[in-house]
Amino acid sequence: MSQAPPIPVGRLLSEPALASLKLESTAGDGGLERREISNPRIQKPGLALAGYLPYVKPGRIQILGESEYAYLETLGDDTAERRLLDLVDLDVPCLLSTKAHRPPELIIEACNARNVPLLTTSSQTSDTIEVLSAFLEDELAPRLQMHGVLLDVFSLGTLIVGDAGIGKSECALELVYRGHRLVADDLVMVRRTHNRGLLGGPHELLQ
Repeated sequence: MSQAPPIPVGRLLSEPALASLKLESTAGDGGLERREISNPRIQKPGLALAGYLPYVKPGRIQILGESEYAYLETLGDDTAERRLLDLVDLDVPCLLSTKAHRPPELIIEACNARNVPLLTTSSQTSDTIEVLSAFLEDELAPRLQMHGVLLDVFSLGTLIVGDAGIGKSECALELVYRGHRLVADDLVMVRRTHNRGLLGGPHELLQ
């Protein structure tokens, strides 16, 4: 299987699957198309805000939610701003602030200066992570193109493979006659997801 290409941060703003989050860009617009998300796991950077940076993983969206802001308030303004600047300087794809929280103006200026996108949403942190994770897991899942016929047989994906002319389409047609559903013919794209196992569908060229 080959790894799916990374996703430009700017795509999050126009993606229909994420419309419920009503994402907005607050700063760092210069990095919307240049910075890319390559890891489907969302990260809450609690350790980084405490001063420990090695576990901030590259390619992951960094979420700033209510617990992160509550912790920063215990540090004092100078320390809180320094910790946020350290996070921005790690070259992360983007910061995403939930529940309509707005970071300090110094951080907004830093994101603009470094072209690090800062996105905001009024949604709850848990809802934001759930919606984003589902989208990114599908989009960034390793994938393999195969020749065959894919059907939904009793709600299970069934892939018929074999040499050309062996009768794959005829077998699929017989199953369709028996009430099962054709999903993809000839070119099938198989994706390996973390939570839902192998998923198959038609190749994008045939959609």
